[in-house]
Amino acid sequence: MISPHESLFPERHRQILRGGLRGPGGGHPRPRLRAARGARPGETLRSKGLDFPEQCRVFEVCNPQQAAKVLRADINLATALPCRISVSRQDGRTRIAMVRPAVMLSALSSDPELAEVARQVEATTIAIIEAAA
Repeated sequence: MISPHESLFPERHRQILRGGLRGPGGGHPRPRLRAARGARPGETLRSKGLDFPEQCRVFEVCNPQQAAKVLRADINLATALPCRISVSRQDGRTRIAMVRPAVMLSALSSDPELAEVARQVEATTIAIIEAAA
């Protein structure tokens, strides 16, 4: 369910927030997904006095139209939204990862229309990761 992609750390999280959100080649005039500034779980853990040496940013990404389709079908699926992309540094390597939306949603719903939405979101999210990798 997790897809690691090796890359350079600082540059990649910036690309996910900027050009990577425009899809392959950056050609879309408007992003297909929107991302919030990345959460920093490592900083949060360290601020609480816990030893956590790794770097990590977690970006929440969302396509509002696709999210609305999911929520209209089953409001309880709000727990699966938004999608997340993580950029982390581990053992000297940078990784970009995600939980695959199609796999996650298939565990929560058997609705074939939602499965198609999840496949579309997954394809777009993978394109973002590949553009940033």
